[in-house]
Order: sequence, then structure tokens, then C-alpha cells
Amino acid sequence: MQTKKITALMLILAFAFGGLIFQASQVRADLADSSANATNVVPVASLASIDSGAVEVSLTENTTTTVTVTSTITDNNGCEDIDSVEVKFYRTDLTATGADDENHRYTVAATSLSTCTPGGGDLTDTYTASISVQYYADPTDVGAVQAATNWTAQVTPSDESAGTADTDDIEMGTTTALDVTDTIPYGELALGGDTGTGDDTTTVTNTGNEGIDVDGYGVTDGDGLSMDCTWGDITIGNEKYAIAAATAYATKTALTDTAAEVDTDIAQRTAAVTTGDIYWGFGMPADGVSGSCTGKVVFTAHSDSTLD
Repeated sequence: MQTKKITALMLILAFAFGGLIFQASQVRADLADSSANATNVVPVASLASIDSGAVEVSLTENTTTTVTVTSTITDNNGCEDIDSVEVKFYRTDLTATGADDENHRYTVAATSLSTCTPGGGDLTDTYTASISVQYYADPTDVGAVQAATNWTAQVTPSDESAGTADTDDIEMGTTTALDVTDTIPYGELALGGDTGTGDDTTTVTNTGNEGIDVDGYGVTDGDGLSMDCTWGDITIGNEKYAIAAATAYATKTALTDTAAEVDTDIAQRTAAVTTGDIYWGFGMPADGVSGSCTGKVVFTAHSDSTLD
């Protein structure tokens, strides 16, 4: 009887273990997909440089001067993610925003120097911009009206949105230059006579960004003469000028042999050419000269802290 109970118990245990083994055989491995999107990181400009670190832009009379701005652009999404790079070049006491003006603000697009290797591993590219600056751009060097400021180049990269800008500063040099009518032909004058209210006009064109001085000589600079004649000489004070037309000879300003400022009120050029006129007169001495007479009038551009 005891043997039957043990046998029955063993059968029950066998079925129980069989059931456990059967349940365990239903467990199996499975897979789940994972995903993530990298958010956009805006590009950052650095190492902005104007003309390779120069301290001043030297403008050229009556033409444009190329100013070069370079910068390194970094985009942590990869350098190929950079869409555009804009360069603003402007007088620093103003703002980068606003309409361009050849006197104090320029905007250009920079281009890649192809230092970017696409594929995600390269994060930087170098960009450059060439800006054609007019000779009448506002000077900021010592003695200029805007000497307390300078010029700034602001480099701003963009991808999906505007990135972080970088800047560099530089002085804008003064260009003292002008263009003047070639001759002052007084014609024939009797001894002791003068040109009266008549004028021989010289037109001065501002081909720089500053003002005008005048002086004169007969044969050599500083000789105290206005003209040297076939026979005899004429002193320098016999040649006179005014900034108003039809000014009587007697009240015109006598020319000297040292440079004197002439306030022609020639405004600093903008888009239009700016000119000014100087009106000349001459008086013949009562005696001591004859024949043809010639001399020189010297026009010199100078720094003018009150120039418009």
C-alpha cells in the first residue's frame, strides 16, 4: 500500500514538471525599432578679418578700392549645412541694419573657399567677401570729421536661421584728391587794366573726400610772382579769386605763394559728382611788362574737419 502512494506521488510530480517545461517553451526574443532626430544647430562665425589684419583702408582717388573680409564658419550639423554668409561693412557709430549707402554702409554675400569636405565629419568652411568701397567713403582716421569712430565688418552665417555673427574693425583713410580745370585764360589786358567783374572760372571736382587749398608762382614755387612775361614779371598779388561769381576785381582775394584754404563748400560726394567753382581775376601793372605772360596756380587737396 505504501508503494502505490509513492508511485502516485511521482506521477503527479512528473506531470507538474512536464507542465513547467511546457510553459517555458513559449518564451521567445523580439525586436523594437529605435529612432532620434538631431536638432538644427545654427552656424557660428569666427576669426573675421579685414584685409588680413590691416589697420587702415587706403582709398584710391576717383575709383573704388577692394576691401576683403574673410571668416571661418562652423556648423555642428556639418559644413554642408551652411546656406549663406552675409557681410555688412559700415561706419561703426551707425548700425549694420538699414539701406546701403556708398558713404557709410555696404552689404555683400560671401562665398566659400571650398575648405568644406561634405559627409558630416567636417564642421568648418572658410568664406571670403570682396567689397568695392568708393573713394568718397567716410574717412575715420586722425583729423577726419568722424575720427572718433572707425568701420566694422560684420559676418553673419545662416542655415535654417541666422547664426552667430563675428566682427572686425578698421580705420578708413582720408583721400585728399581733386580734379581741376586745366587753364585760366585771362586774354588780353591793357597795362594798368584789370578784369573787373568778369570771371575766369575753374571747376574743382572732389575726387577724394576732403577740401582745397590754393597758391601760385610765376617760374618756381615761392618766387612771389603770379606770372613771368616776355619782358618783366608780375607780383603774385595781382592774381585774385572769389567763391562768388561777378565779384569785383578790387574785392577778390589776392593769391599768395603759400597755400590758403578756399571754402568752396564742395560737399562730400554721394552718388552724384560734387563740384565747386572758383572765380578768378587779374590786374596788369601800369608799366614794366610786355609780351605774353604765364604762371601757375596750385590746387592742393587738404584735410578739412568741417567738410560736409
